[in-house]
Amino acid sequence: MRGPVETVEDKNSNIRDRIENTFEDIPSNFPLRPISAKHGISTDISRLKFDSGGFPKASKRDPSINPKSGSIFAQHTKLLKKATDQVPMDTMQLQIRENKLDGSVTVSTSSSTKVSTAAERSTVLSSSDRQQIHSQNLETLHSMSAEEILAEKEKLLASLDPAIVQFLRAQSSKPNTESETRNKTIKEQNEAAEEMSVDQLDVPKEILSRPDAAGWLNFNEFEANKLAWMQNMPITSLKKTEGFEARFDFEGYLLPHGAAQITETNRHLFHHGDEPERPGYSLQELLLLSRSNIIQQRIIALNTLGNVLSLDQTGMYDQVIDIPIEQVFFVLRVCLDDNTPSVLTAAVKALRNLVYFQIDETCLDNMWSFGVGIIQPTLAVDETKEDDNTVNDQQLAEINLIKCLARTEILSRIRYIINSVKPQTETIIYCIEILTRLARDSEFIVNKMIQTEVLLSSLVKYFLPPTKSMGISQEGPGYNMPLPQMVKLITVLSTRSRTLAQHLLNKHNLLNIVVAYLYDDYFAQNVAGMRLQVECFHYWTVLIHYGLASDSIRQNEPFLMKCLDYHFQHTDNASATTLIRQSHLGALLILLAKIAEKGIDLFPDLSRKCFAKWISQWQHFDQYKCSRSQISSAILYYAAARSRYGTSIHNVELLETILDSTGFNAATANVINGSLLLNNYETHKTTANLKSLEAATWFSMDHIVPVMQTNSCIPFLYALSMCILSDKSSAKVLKTKFLNDPKVKEYTNALKSAKCYFNMGNWFTRCESLLIMNLLKIAQIVQDRVDPSLYYDIAVKCLCVFSSEQKPDMMYLLENIVFCPRFYSVEVAMANIRLSERNEDMDRAWKHLDDIKKVYSDVLGLTHNTTAFDSTLTLDMSIGNVIPIDWIYTPLVWFYSTQQKKAKNKATDESKDLFIIVNCLRWIFIYETHFESLAKSISPTEKYVRLACLFLGSDNLFLNDEVQRLLTRTYQFLIKAEDKLNFEQDIAGLGNFNDFFVQLLEQYQAVSYGNKVFANVLLLPLVKRHNVKYRKTLWSEYMGVVETFSVLKDEVWIKAEDLIYPVDTDVSLYQCYSKALATRAVRDNSIMFHIASANTQQSRARN
Repeated sequence: MRGPVETVEDKNSNIRDRIENTFEDIPSNFPLRPISAKHGISTDISRLKFDSGGFPKASKRDPSINPKSGSIFAQHTKLLKKATDQVPMDTMQLQIRENKLDGSVTVSTSSSTKVSTAAERSTVLSSSDRQQIHSQNLETLHSMSAEEILAEKEKLLASLDPAIVQFLRAQSSKPNTESETRNKTIKEQNEAAEEMSVDQLDVPKEILSRPDAAGWLNFNEFEANKLAWMQNMPITSLKKTEGFEARFDFEGYLLPHGAAQITETNRHLFHHGDEPERPGYSLQELLLLSRSNIIQQRIIALNTLGNVLSLDQTGMYDQVIDIPIEQVFFVLRVCLDDNTPSVLTAAVKALRNLVYFQIDETCLDNMWSFGVGIIQPTLAVDETKEDDNTVNDQQLAEINLIKCLARTEILSRIRYIINSVKPQTETIIYCIEILTRLARDSEFIVNKMIQTEVLLSSLVKYFLPPTKSMGISQEGPGYNMPLPQMVKLITVLSTRSRTLAQHLLNKHNLLNIVVAYLYDDYFAQNVAGMRLQVECFHYWTVLIHYGLASDSIRQNEPFLMKCLDYHFQHTDNASATTLIRQSHLGALLILLAKIAEKGIDLFPDLSRKCFAKWISQWQHFDQYKCSRSQISSAILYYAAARSRYGTSIHNVELLETILDSTGFNAATANVINGSLLLNNYETHKTTANLKSLEAATWFSMDHIVPVMQTNSCIPFLYALSMCILSDKSSAKVLKTKFLNDPKVKEYTNALKSAKCYFNMGNWFTRCESLLIMNLLKIAQIVQDRVDPSLYYDIAVKCLCVFSSEQKPDMMYLLENIVFCPRFYSVEVAMANIRLSERNEDMDRAWKHLDDIKKVYSDVLGLTHNTTAFDSTLTLDMSIGNVIPIDWIYTPLVWFYSTQQKKAKNKATDESKDLFIIVNCLRWIFIYETHFESLAKSISPTEKYVRLACLFLGSDNLFLNDEVQRLLTRTYQFLIKAEDKLNFEQDIAGLGNFNDFFVQLLEQYQAVSYGNKVFANVLLLPLVKRHNVKYRKTLWSEYMGVVETFSVLKDEVWIKAEDLIYPVDTDVSLYQCYSKALATRAVRDNSIMFHIASANTQQSRARN
């Protein structure tokens, strides 16, 4: 069916709209010249020539053209373009004709514009110059007579070479075949078309009489489908609950679902096929473009992928999109094999952004000045010693991305890039940062790096050159110049082990090279050079810690004194001091602190002056920033090291003034906000196959973890606590004043009252855990001047936040605080409980604190496998915290797990097991009685499971009389919170509670002998408010338990009505009740009998 007939007005309107939409608008910011009026200028409008047939005539190729200087088509096109060049003059043309027969000259004027002069055809002169010359010539000629013109001509011809005259005459006789190649403007075409009448066209109407004319294209018919491509793309509506494919701009930012309009700023984001109405590129489109044959497309795709990965590391896209890491990884690794410099740089950058976490590394670097940066983390997913060749690359990438990267010969590829491709410095830095991430991985990866021939040697040769050969390079830009990233790579490798550090030191003579960089004043004059020197100080500190650079200390003592004196003279501890200068001084002070720890006393007088100057300046700070406290923290840490191992450089009076200063008040104003343990920020977590330090958290200030934020004082308080703790003066005033400071007390009270701690496994919590340990040690020293209960609660609760490096300190806490009656006396504890709660079991438990301490120290592993930093300076992130949150139940869980592993026929030392069980129950009894607030931090369900492990660990230990009494008393605390039991919740260390309950039923049926304590424990999951599956399991599959169940109704620990009512409606369970009563499988008057009877009667009455 034909549509509605279109009128002529509608047709003309459509044509105008299409023409207007076809061409772009003139930009609004286009630079326009000032408008100036020109008078006396006439403009001739060129008229278009219309063919009489209505359409242009088809041109035919000239057969005489031969393919010599170009193709036939090119030569033919060139001939077609040649036409008369129309350059109309604004004045009348003056024509001078010479009669060749008699030599007479005729001067006349003409209005024709087809004749052009040589000046007009000139490509050297501008239009204004040509016009001026032409006007002057006309004036001269008009003022002369014909005879004068002829005489001047003869004079001019006589002065010229006859050959040149002949050439010029020949040239002037040739017709001007040049034509204007500029396309006519739309305005010019429209004006010419408006003056043309359709009647003037001689259309051969006989052509319409042909038989096939009816099938020809008729423009009177409107075909909308063929014009749809010219329409604006509609923006589809999106519901709030609907998701959509993520699209990114070239900076890596996630774009909204649709754009309001296409503008010059975003039009380049619509050059894709899928979802053409939406701006940006999806990840799949970028991955596809990264394999394009067009280099520019590959570069754009790889740079965009790199930017997306960089922003993802900040946590911006957490809970928004999931990036297919493995798929991106393989695409980037393939692109890395391209030797095109621009593509190679983009690919290396993107791969670096995938595996190297810039935020983590920056935070690690900043920790050096606070005294906690020398210990480095290892980020291995697993510590297997070899590659698992049984899995393919895809499977390995899903398990361990770094090991898969090593399998792809990334080390050989980087070696080739460095030695053969020789790219720009930017690419080299990215390669070194990738190697730095590999150096933090497993020992297998590190060994592979060392065993890759020429790799480290080439890096040291080109980017850690001796000072005498710096800048002399024929390799390329950036070569033979030291890079701070290279020094950092060597430092990270050296922290892995003392053996590796010694190997690198001896093979490459690194110490002399880095010390030479410190001597060179050139590097102290710019930011990049000072950063290089900071890394050199760090590397030197590591070597001194290992004892590999002891001789260099005395050899370079004058230089170290010169550096310290320079900073004393020229560096102020003020907010105006640049960060790199503060880092430079901080690195120097940490180096001096490590030297002091080795017992070497260097320039004490100058050190005292430095301490006095920089601490006094810091006291006047009115605004605090964590990054601006590097000098203060470093000098405090240096003073603490000297107090412990050498001559003290601080005085107590100056430290006391710190606590009353404006700077200290400003620093501790937001002490809670800087705590990782007290703030529940969701850090950016990577996939399981790629570990990171999780320093980024998008929904917090500065987008990093609280301890490293601008207003965090935790690193500074750690350095200050180290200095106060190391003070050897007999007076306790300073320590007491520090603990009683309002802001410090606010922090300790928050630690005590917190229901739970957050981010305990985060690497940067380590700084805060060291601070807490120092606070507890100070409290132990001045326990008679502070509230011991406050720090006792903190010691017990915070045992779960300490890492493996703090095992000796944790043992110190157990001996001197947790199990020490001198710190928290028995008399004080007994005075805080009611007389009715005192009993012989409690008295006996307090008398066995030493035995309790021995059990827990052995079970928790505090006396063995301690971390020794003499041979390594790394900590494995996978180990986590040493002690779990519910550490008081750890001996029971350990007892259960070890018994499960032992062979049934293997004899066990029951006396040792009984010693562990009894003392564990004693401590739990004390803990629940005297530290109720601490006990509430563990959920009742977890308590139930942990205590029930005792019945599964042995067949008879739970029958011991003292164990029975302690179990009964301990479970009474659990019964008080029976309404909070929830066996469907996630329980740490337990996958499925139903399977655990089945184990309890089987154990009771096998070895309980009808024990009533064990029976009461089994009753708790049978309460009617819990899942019916536990009752069905008991009554249908373990009728033997029902038959031996002898607990009477009045012997039940909980309310018997909760076990009976409401009546069960499950038909199969009703059948089990009826069967048990009919077969007399339940004992009369037992609680099982009452449950079965009441449910059966109610069910019968209901039916």
